[in-house]
Amino acid sequence: MDKKEETVNCVCHEKVENAIGEAFHRYGRLIFRHPVKIIVMILILNGALGAGMIKLKEDIDVSRVYTPMNSQATKDEEFIIALFPDQSGTEFYSYQTVNQPRYATVYVRAVDGNVVSQSNFYKLKTIVDIVNGTVGEVPFDQTCARRSGACVIDGAVLLTNHFSAFAAANNVSYPYFNDENGIPTDIAPLLGEANVRDKILQEAKYLKLQFYLRSESSYDIEKIQAWQDKFIENMENFRSSDLEIAYAHTDSLGNELNANIGGDIALFSATFTLMITYACVATFAASNDCVANRMMLGFAGVIAAGLGIVASFGLVSASGMSFVSIVGNSPFLILGIGVDDMFILLSGLVTAGFSDSSEQRFGTMMRHSGVAITITSLTNIIAFGCGASSSFKSVRNFCVYTGVAVIFCYINQASFFSAWIALNEKRIEQRKHVVLCCNSAMSKTQYKQKRASKMTIFCCAGQKPSEEKDIDSFLERFPKWVLPKIVKPLAMKIIILFAFAAYLGVAIWGVINLKQGLVISNLVSKESYFYKFNKWEEDYFSEHIPIMFVVDNKVTYSSAEVQNEIQNLLNAASSSEFMTNTTISWLDAYTSSIFYNDTNEASFIVGINSFLADPIYSRFEHDIKISKDNQTIVASRFYVFTITIADSQDSGKMMTDMRKIANDEMKLSVTAFSPSFIFYEQYVQILPQTLQTLGMSLGAVFLVTLFFMPHPLLLFYILVTIVMIITGIVGFMHHWGLTLSSITMIHLIMSVGFSIDYTAHICHAFMVADGNTREERAQLALKTAGAPIFNGAVSSLIGIIMLSIAKSYIFKSFFQVMFLVIAFGLCHSVLFLPVVLSFIGPNKSHSKTQNIGRISSTELSMSNSNTSLKARSTPYRNAIGERDLPSPPPVQNRDKTYNRDRPLSGHSVRSNVGKSDILTQMRQNSPVIVIYTGK
Repeated sequence: MDKKEETVNCVCHEKVENAIGEAFHRYGRLIFRHPVKIIVMILILNGALGAGMIKLKEDIDVSRVYTPMNSQATKDEEFIIALFPDQSGTEFYSYQTVNQPRYATVYVRAVDGNVVSQSNFYKLKTIVDIVNGTVGEVPFDQTCARRSGACVIDGAVLLTNHFSAFAAANNVSYPYFNDENGIPTDIAPLLGEANVRDKILQEAKYLKLQFYLRSESSYDIEKIQAWQDKFIENMENFRSSDLEIAYAHTDSLGNELNANIGGDIALFSATFTLMITYACVATFAASNDCVANRMMLGFAGVIAAGLGIVASFGLVSASGMSFVSIVGNSPFLILGIGVDDMFILLSGLVTAGFSDSSEQRFGTMMRHSGVAITITSLTNIIAFGCGASSSFKSVRNFCVYTGVAVIFCYINQASFFSAWIALNEKRIEQRKHVVLCCNSAMSKTQYKQKRASKMTIFCCAGQKPSEEKDIDSFLERFPKWVLPKIVKPLAMKIIILFAFAAYLGVAIWGVINLKQGLVISNLVSKESYFYKFNKWEEDYFSEHIPIMFVVDNKVTYSSAEVQNEIQNLLNAASSSEFMTNTTISWLDAYTSSIFYNDTNEASFIVGINSFLADPIYSRFEHDIKISKDNQTIVASRFYVFTITIADSQDSGKMMTDMRKIANDEMKLSVTAFSPSFIFYEQYVQILPQTLQTLGMSLGAVFLVTLFFMPHPLLLFYILVTIVMIITGIVGFMHHWGLTLSSITMIHLIMSVGFSIDYTAHICHAFMVADGNTREERAQLALKTAGAPIFNGAVSSLIGIIMLSIAKSYIFKSFFQVMFLVIAFGLCHSVLFLPVVLSFIGPNKSHSKTQNIGRISSTELSMSNSNTSLKARSTPYRNAIGERDLPSPPPVQNRDKTYNRDRPLSGHSVRSNVGKSDILTQMRQNSPVIVIYTGK
């Protein structure tokens, strides 16, 4: 069949492969001719872009970074704060705040078991004195939130002489205690492990002191932050034999999270060292040939990935996108991806054979491996691109930083590292030493003839490689030998299928029980002061979160019908399973006061003005917004309070229930809101966001795979396997103590690209394998694709292994999920899929192209023999690009090998096999390698 007829019979995707492969072939030859220029250009480009890191800005606001952007709660917050501005500098009430109030909190535990005893009374006051005396840029009395001219401190009522007298008389009513002005104060949230008998407080082990700080936007936030830092310093220095404290302020979580990650980033240097070591070991020739050895390329491959990280971080930082804590995971991931690309390129160089010129072999390498790393990088870029559309800031920023890093890692591997390969090939061509690059080295035979010492031979001997075993490392040989032996016996196949069925059952059970939401205590290490604070808060103190219902349409409040509607609204809200019976309603207080007048709306508002002027009711002033002409009420708000809600899913359900009650109101325009809703949004949105992003990633990556491997049955197997892998990851997240959050959502997005890479490689290897049975083709696919998959998995694992000892939850959870991704992806690709394909894989294609470039089963059987005619099957190039012709078997008598053009029937034929080998292969009915070069 001539070349024209072969082209006509090629299917569409093969034409695409050939076109792309040819472009990479030309690109590779360009690099080979100008390697030094390419290296210098890439260094300048990466260095220039890396300079953008001087503009890197961090964002440590946990309530914004790890919650959805532009959520309903965020929009409601902006709307309500326009109606009811912050009053923390003048008349502050914590339940009225629209923004999350700023605070500094101290929890106190009494060693003797009773924090409200007389002996501890004055000791508690010393803590207040320390806080009052804390001076950052300004003292506390200039940074505190105020009410009636005084700083607002929750718990101050417990430190009054009035309370002390009642405590001494054992007559403190609980949960409401009347202060010295006769105003009932709920002291239940201020005391932990309280012992109550007949509504009389007997003792309490824990006490809460909360110092509120100014939070209006007009106040200098830097002064607040300076005071907070000084507060932490003073609390760290507090010492008492009778009292133990836990403390935190508004920004403690973000600061501690950032500090933990800053400490763990030091692990990157260890990872970099490990990766270089592994890369050098994996490329160290088992033959110890000092010329053919490629171990120095390991350094270049890791450095290329490192340069990609620098360039991407600089570019994204310069664009103004903030650096969030979880982006610290990105360098560990990129190193693994970069080294994986390095192995693919080096594998492609082996695939190119050893008979052609170095430039031709280099172009062939880029034809195959250039396409390979393009596909694997493209799938990862698409997955991260889909993740960049997430409404979670942490997910979006991570995916942008990492996606751009993958792009630059790809560029560097395809140019910078490839240029170093070109220089290395030129070194080999000149037979120079791999380390010293000195004058031409002699072969082992020549050294032995000169009776050189064994040490000299070990350190200096070398020659140009002539076959694969000259450059193969032990790590490359191991999977080729072990993996086919594992999955070949029928008994092992049955065991593997049963094992994966059990795995899937355990995974599904985990998926069903997986919890959603970000557990705050997980974000910091156990050594952090915030961990202790959060632990005490969750274990010993109740929290009654205020939920405000804002009525924002103009209604006639003097109307009995409107008043009933409002009362019904509050009744419906307070009757929820998540609510206490406590409500705060200015309307109830007004109708019960002497100022109430419902003659008409004008009289109603006149009465309200008098009502608010009374000091007893002045706190309601910021719950009513009256028009400038004093004729109508523009908006007003009412409050209900939650019980202590421990489960994150219940918090999300409570939020949706309150919104439903507000939305069901037909006559009033009502908005239900709490500052905590901003954080609770993640509990509602995380699952649909995860499913949406995963669906987009799967769809987009699947289309790329479809373009290069349009075989319906194999595509079906790939899809099923990916679903199994992701199901396993999600299910085993539960078994490993993880939850579905904006942090782990990122890991799941990454799993799509990795899963596609693993499964597509083995399926494509099966598709091009030329065996007589499914079993033979499965063995061929595993032999050729197994080694690159195995080494790629190991390199990725080394890239994250140091994170297993990280203190930060963000890093540790990243390791946990990525370990699952790598382990499950590897097992599915080298165990599950080969077994399935050996049973029900697609039949061999009977193309008119006569199996050109396919891997023959004869090659596999010959590769396992010990005869002198041992053949080497073409190493799988991890690419979905133009396929190689099978490499010829080595022959004993090289003098008889045809390596020259000879005329034959009007054509010149170039052959690198001996005549006897051609006859032998023809008798065995094996493909004969004959390359036509034209007339």
